[in-house]
Amino acid sequence: MKGTIRMFRFLTKQIALAILSTALLGNAGCTMFIKGDTIQEYKSGRDPVMIEATKDGEYALYNVFETTPRGTFKLKAGDQIGFKASRTGRVIAVAGNKEMEVADGSYIWKRNPPVMIEKVETSSGSTGATPNKN
Repeated sequence: MKGTIRMFRFLTKQIALAILSTALLGNAGCTMFIKGDTIQEYKSGRDPVMIEATKDGEYALYNVFETTPRGTFKLKAGDQIGFKASRTGRVIAVAGNKEMEVADGSYIWKRNPPVMIEKVETSSGSTGATPNKN
């Protein structure tokens, strides 16, 4: 009987731990694993917000549960970025003068890290450039 109670307690703790881990990772979303600075966020049911890009660069729109961007856009500092409501109440993602209507959900804008260019010397002595994505 004591062995059964111990097994029940052990299994209960394991199930609770699994549920807690899933909840924590689920709230974080897949975009937490994507490089880049988070610039703007829209959560389903909340008011959309627009801001200005603070730096030149490439900005990418993600659904928070996906790792493939819905779109990438080159923006200059001062360009509009964020989300706004359409006349029909749907959400529109905005990047500069580009607009993209998105399905109901939670989205995030990230500024992609800049690509660094390194000079390399070839065996013939000439120099070239290669991208370094560190």
